[in-house]
Amino acid sequence: MASAAIDEALAHVRGLIEDVEDALKPVEADTEAKKRSGSKHDGKAPSQSGASEDESALQFAKAKLVVARVAAAEDHPEADRLLCLQLDVGSEETVPVVAGLKGHVEPDAFVGQHVVAITNLKPCKLAGRVSQAMILAASCNRQGMPEGKCVRVLEAPPGARPGTRIRCQGKVAQCKVDAPKTLSSKIWATIVPRLVVQGSKALYDGCALETEEGAVKVTDVDDGSEIH
Repeated sequence: MASAAIDEALAHVRGLIEDVEDALKPVEADTEAKKRSGSKHDGKAPSQSGASEDESALQFAKAKLVVARVAAAEDHPEADRLLCLQLDVGSEETVPVVAGLKGHVEPDAFVGQHVVAITNLKPCKLAGRVSQAMILAASCNRQGMPEGKCVRVLEAPPGARPGTRIRCQGKVAQCKVDAPKTLSSKIWATIVPRLVVQGSKALYDGCALETEEGAVKVTDVDDGSEIH
């Protein structure tokens, strides 16, 4: 009797399993169809990050990267590793920046250089000083350098005027959106990992950063160095 009851219970369970499997078949078929559809690029090559070209370009366009001229530079009076800078970004007033570049650039020699800065991050205070923008630099490990790091600031193309937007070669969609006044830190966090150095050029998703005057350069760092 007990054996018959067990057999009956097992048959009931098997029936339930078969019902669930039958119910899942349409879902599995739909999922498989979507996978096959997703494997087609519809004429758009995927970016190195896995996003489509349009998605990658639109994200980049939200970051207001511009040519900036270093108008003033001095050591931070209360921090060993920071410099206090003033950047000319083509507006009436200069923009204050606090940068962790001490030991990597000489303040006096830095004045007058044309660099690349992002100007729509949320302003912050670093060691008591307001910073309203961030200068982009590349870094790689290197013995004999401060903290074992070789840090080099991105160099704007010669002749590019302060305030000129940095564009990404070949990413047309970036022209379809204006940069927000304040860029979300989450969006910036998705952009930064795609910025690298290759052949002394700054790249985003494999495309060169540039202005009409030429490409943004980064010298004396290894290929694959991160930009931040």
